[in-house]
Amino acid sequence: MATRKATAPAAPAPTDPLDALAQGDPREVITMLLWKNRHHNPELTELITLEDLEKFTACVDYLKVKPEVMIMRAPGAPAFPGNAAKGLPPQSAGPPRPFVVVSIVERGTQNAIRPVENNEDDHRKATATAQRRAARDSAPGMAAALQAGVQTGTYSTDTMLEAARLLMVLASS
Repeated sequence: MATRKATAPAAPAPTDPLDALAQGDPREVITMLLWKNRHHNPELTELITLEDLEKFTACVDYLKVKPEVMIMRAPGAPAFPGNAAKGLPPQSAGPPRPFVVVSIVERGTQNAIRPVENNEDDHRKATATAQRRAARDSAPGMAAALQAGVQTGTYSTDTMLEAARLLMVLASS
């Protein structure tokens, strides 16, 4: 007669959609990553070439890390028992954060991996992307400075040259 081992009951499926995403099929997470990038990539398609694989391998080899994808629902604040001596009241635990974190980390940790570009072309692309990000971040302040100059009738050559530089950086996108 065959014997059956007792098995633990299966955990109930999460009812919160973010918990379900974080704990479910990684293909659903990939779907969401492509969807979130839809305004920059309306085809919802990403091509991965042999060159991409080689560059990724070179990067993680250089960093001496074993990468893995971490998909995690960010936890809420833990409960705090309070500290009467400091006048801090107890606080109950907060709910999980309203998002799922997806990142490449060092295997077995939550240590994020920051890419290192190992060739001139990729370094140039990374630098240009950083310059565009900085230009976008400073554009509202620059627009306000230009508007103020127009309203007061005073124009700064430095402000005009900086505005032109920002426009050139943004135009290179």
